[in-house]
Amino acid sequence: MTKQRFHRFIGIDWSGAEGEHQAGIRVAQYSHDTKRLELVKPPNRKNWSRQKVLKYIESLTDRQTLVGLDFGFSLPWRDELRGYLPECFERIRDVHELWAFVDAICKGTQFFHAGPIWLSQESPFRSFIKYWSQALNYEGSLFNGGLLRKTEEAAKREGLRPISIYRMAGPQVGQGSFAGMRILRALDASSNPKIAIWPFEDIENAKVGVVEIYPAAFYRMAGRARPTKRQVLQGAHCQIISDTLQFFGSEYDANISDSIDAMDALISAAAICSISKQNHAFSVPNGKNDFAKEGWIFGIPFGGVA
Repeated sequence: MTKQRFHRFIGIDWSGAEGEHQAGIRVAQYSHDTKRLELVKPPNRKNWSRQKVLKYIESLTDRQTLVGLDFGFSLPWRDELRGYLPECFERIRDVHELWAFVDAICKGTQFFHAGPIWLSQESPFRSFIKYWSQALNYEGSLFNGGLLRKTEEAAKREGLRPISIYRMAGPQVGQGSFAGMRILRALDASSNPKIAIWPFEDIENAKVGVVEIYPAAFYRMAGRARPTKRQVLQGAHCQIISDTLQFFGSEYDANISDSIDAMDALISAAAICSISKQNHAFSVPNGKNDFAKEGWIFGIPFGGVA
């Protein structure tokens, strides 16, 4: 596959927090037709919920759309070089079965939250997790903070600092990824041929392609770093966002929010638009079964795995 033919680009900054509506979920859109980058307001509420994000993605099949979601689509998989993972992986053949397995563990948990993954004593993942919050802290006996997918290892080679999905502090990374897998399961279970999740499915003929994103990587591509809270307080974030958007051939004509989540969504929408125009943006190395299980972060070079 060479250049794709998407016309609308959606960047979604995600949250794995408990509860229905999340201030940390932000959605941005860039359209080739209007040449406009904008934040998308949630329907009838101040904040988005994960359920409404799911329905929103499902509603995008009216035109070719690329959606970037900011969470890990899969887990590090068992192999000879990287040691062992939960025994349940012995009977999980691919990522589709992983999503179904995660969702089954969380059955009955509302709002696509994934709490049982790290809180339930029966969870097969619990011993691999390090979890800390104001109320509860524990480290599983098999926790390894360096346990990364191959795409995260590639991100490290690019100078980024990806965190293991099994390292959980607050509603970020791990919690968001497991909650996100429940969303991917819902998309997968719908068997909608117009929606395809890359790189596990062929998106050549899909109306909506869904890819995993890592906003920090987009800032780095532009030679900038994701704004810190201090830079936001000082107002220095506006120039960072402007420069990064300019690198990806876009601009934002409204006042730049002081929400880092909103900034990440805007940058992501602009970045996936730009990257999707590159030749072979959606290609993966031939003969690599890892991509059918672990997936890949959109825009991260394949490097030594090719």
